[in-house]
Amino acid sequence: SDPVIISTISTTLNITVRYTDNQTGLPISNATLQLIGESLTLNLTEDIALGQHYIIFNTSTLDIGVKLFTIVAQSTNYQIQTINPRITIERITGDILQEDGTSQISIVLGEVVILKIKLNDTFSSTLIKGALVTYKWAYGQGELEDLDNDGLYEGVLSDIVAGTFIITVRALAGDNFKFEDFKITFIINEPVVSPSADLSWLVFVLIGAIVGLVSIFVLYQSYFKYPPLVRKIRKLRKNIGKGKKTIKPIEISKREKIIESELKAQTNLLEVESIPVDDKSKDLKKIKS
Repeated sequence: SDPVIISTISTTLNITVRYTDNQTGLPISNATLQLIGESLTLNLTEDIALGQHYIIFNTSTLDIGVKLFTIVAQSTNYQIQTINPRITIERITGDILQEDGTSQISIVLGEVVILKIKLNDTFSSTLIKGALVTYKWAYGQGELEDLDNDGLYEGVLSDIVAGTFIITVRALAGDNFKFEDFKITFIINEPVVSPSADLSWLVFVLIGAIVGLVSIFVLYQSYFKYPPLVRKIRKLRKNIGKGKKTIKPIEISKREKIIESELKAQTNLLEVESIPVDDKSKDLKKIKS
C-alpha cells in the first residue's frame, strides 16, 4: 500500500526507499529514483552501505495540506516501479500562555490589571513574534500589543466589576501556526474592610476626665478660692438665707469694743503688779519688831 506521511510545516522531512530484486531480495545498485509531484522533481540519493535511497528536504517548500507524490524507480534490466506516497503538511501548533504560566487571574476590585500573554512555538520552543493576539470577556474586548517585540503581548483590562469571569484569548500568526483558544478564569474580589479598633473605652475615659476637671474647676471657683474666714461667712449667709440655725455662730466685735477690752485688760495687769511704798514700809517695821 502507498505510504502516508504526516509532517509539520518548516520541518525537515526524510523519505527513505529500498529498491530490491524480487528474486534475490538484494538492493539494486545504480538505480535511479525520483520524487515527483507538486511541481517538484527531486532525485533520491543512494546509500550503498545501507542498500537504500533517501531524500531530505524542508517542508517549507510545500503548502499546508495533503500533497500527492510519486516515487519512480528504474534500473537497467529491471521494470520500472512506482509508489504514491501521500504527504500531509500540518501547521505548527502554538501555545497561548500567560506570562506566569497559569490560567487564572485573581485581584481585588480597584487594582489595575495588565493581561500578559506569550505565544510559544512548540516545535522550536521559541516565542512567536509578530502575531495578532486578541481577548474577549463579558465587559469588553481588545487587542494585545507586543510593544517591545519580545514575544510578550500586553493590554490593560478596564470596566472591571466584582465577580468571576472567563477571558478568551485568540491568536493568529500567519498560515504556518495554529492555536487553540486560551481561557483565563478572571476573579475580582470585593475589598475586605478590616474592623476598626474599639476605642469606645477611650471616649468614656476622656468624658470622665473632662467631667472631673470641670467639677474641680467649679468647686474651686465656688469654694476653695476663698480664704477660710470668707468661706465660713458665705456658709453662714447661706444657712441664714435658708432659715437654718448655725451650730457655731461667728461673733464679730466692733473695733471700739476690741480696743476698750484690750485697754481694760492691760489696766488690770498693772494693778496687780504695782505695790504702794507705804505698805512696804509697814511690812518692814513689822519684821524689825
